[in-house]
Amino acid sequence: MNPFVIIVGAVCLPLVASVILACVSRWMWAAAAMIITAMPLQLLGFTGTCTQGADGTFITGSILSAPLLFIAICFILWASFKRTAARSTGIFAAALSLILLALTRNAWLGAVLYGSPCGADYLHASGAEGLLIILGGYLALPLLVTACGVWSASRA
Repeated sequence: MNPFVIIVGAVCLPLVASVILACVSRWMWAAAAMIITAMPLQLLGFTGTCTQGADGTFITGSILSAPLLFIAICFILWASFKRTAARSTGIFAAALSLILLALTRNAWLGAVLYGSPCGADYLHASGAEGLLIILGGYLALPLLVTACGVWSASRA
């Protein structure tokens, strides 16, 4: 099967599900679908080879997944303020985000420790702009989703 079809299916189906869930005011489940949609996009970073410290695939994965994670944060906060969130859905959203952090730990850990998602072989190969994009998309936003999910669960 064509890999493009698999990626489009992995991204489009949860995205459509998220829109439908948001339309019927199931905000936390819509957030979970957004996080699931962001997973294959973030994993795009691991499709490259890091030849000479090239981090373009990581930047692409971060840029494509960041709006989805931001929308997931908005859905979680909206559900919390409307008091429609159940404790279990907040924990579920936080768990999905922690899974995303675990799956991408080599990218954000390499960026934090070595200045490049490619690891110790390419010390500080990424420019400052690329490093900020990678850390924002692979570390900061999933941590914010986790924090919002836990906060939402504590309010329920």
